[in-house]
Amino acid sequence: MLPLVEILSYGVSGIALAMIFYSGVLLKQELDRPAPRPSARNLILIFMAFCIIVGGGVFAAESAKRRTENEAAASVQAQEHKATLSNIATLVSEIDANLGGKYQVAIDQIPDQNTKRQLIYFENELCRSVRDLKAVLMVNGDTRCRIEGE
Repeated sequence: MLPLVEILSYGVSGIALAMIFYSGVLLKQELDRPAPRPSARNLILIFMAFCIIVGGGVFAAESAKRRTENEAAASVQAQEHKATLSNIATLVSEIDANLGGKYQVAIDQIPDQNTKRQLIYFENELCRSVRDLKAVLMVNGDTRCRIEGE
């Protein structure tokens, strides 16, 4: 059995547990008497019922507190997740914007055809990744890569 001080460190629930245990000890002592007194036995049983009700109330209060804390934590996580998705969507849009325009002009000016083909290949791979990310993030409902529209 845990020491009384450790049980009481759990707060009201520890006190309720100690009271239930104490009423059980009182009831056993009363029933061990040669002639148990019905009035004392009934009083101990009433005290035990009171302790159980208090213990149940404490349990319900702690459960409600934990549920509220869990809901608050879930809400914070959902907000952080939404902010992260928004940041990712912004980055994907910036990548998409940089695929066209100046980048495309720079590729067109490369004289070496092998290098040009490699860059176009990587650009297409990046474009495919942009499409996939847009589909997951639902960026403006448009899943096309910028260079596909040109």
